[in-house]
Amino acid sequence: LVVETPSGLLRTRRVLLAIGQGERPYWPPWARDLKLQNAPIDHVFEPDFKRREVPANGATVVVGGGITAVQTALALVARPDSHVILLARRPLEKSQFDFNPCWIGPKCLKAFHRQDPVARRTIIDGARIPGSLPGEVLDHFERILAQHRIAFRQAAVQSAAVAGDGIHLITEGGALHARRVILATGFRPGRPGGSW
Repeated sequence: LVVETPSGLLRTRRVLLAIGQGERPYWPPWARDLKLQNAPIDHVFEPDFKRREVPANGATVVVGGGITAVQTALALVARPDSHVILLARRPLEKSQFDFNPCWIGPKCLKAFHRQDPVARRTIIDGARIPGSLPGEVLDHFERILAQHRIAFRQAAVQSAAVAGDGIHLITEGGALHARRVILATGFRPGRPGGSW
């Protein structure tokens, strides 16, 4: 195989793609609509997102229930005069890994390596534990929550609209108004690499 790169050609017998999901952040449909209206909404995995540039004035809603959402919310609440609400569809779940540790060694990998690429993707998707948190992160969040320095709401967004100087979210648990929304909703499902 010959791989063409900006630095020149690479000749090899094998190519292994380990490119991750970075180019595929998941935007829920309600969030895509807001983005088209130039609403103050961002996704933590977009290349131009800079957490340190998020203003501290007004309420910031962080949407997601995994480690990225919780760490983003905790970083934002550490700033003076911040008002942060973590909005997650389900309870926060503790798990030291976002997968079963058997995948680190041969216990689960032997059968995996015998599968074709389509079956492997199905196995990978089924083995993941998305939206989970290591114990120390969940403990830290619960301490900040108990001190009333952060808010948590377990609900799914049903609709959203640009409203005045921010975003109005309708959830199963009632309405929220935020100056800005930050998505930590992970990546779109499917094999990384797009057309590759």
